[in-house]
Amino acid sequence: MTSTLAMYLKSDQELHLEVSSIRDLLNQLSEKFGDAFRQRVLDERGNLRSFVVLYVNGKNIQLTEGLDTRLEDGDEVMMLPAIGGGTILHTL
Repeated sequence: MTSTLAMYLKSDQELHLEVSSIRDLLNQLSEKFGDAFRQRVLDERGNLRSFVVLYVNGKNIQLTEGLDTRLEDGDEVMMLPAIGGGTILHTL
């Protein structure tokens, strides 16, 4: 469970929704959990915020079709915070 969803779900809770795409999924979650969820995950244009990463069956949606990534029955969607920071290492 990530901090993005932890405030909305119990730690052992799973959601089973009938949706056709990531966009549809986020819209349904926004309806269920309200504007606070939507604003935490999506920007004012409806795009995924830069600090939120979504995976469908282990594949980052940003490397496929983004919010238009199609979902099939049984797909597993993970929402994680993006990891950033650190330093660039140079070899001599």
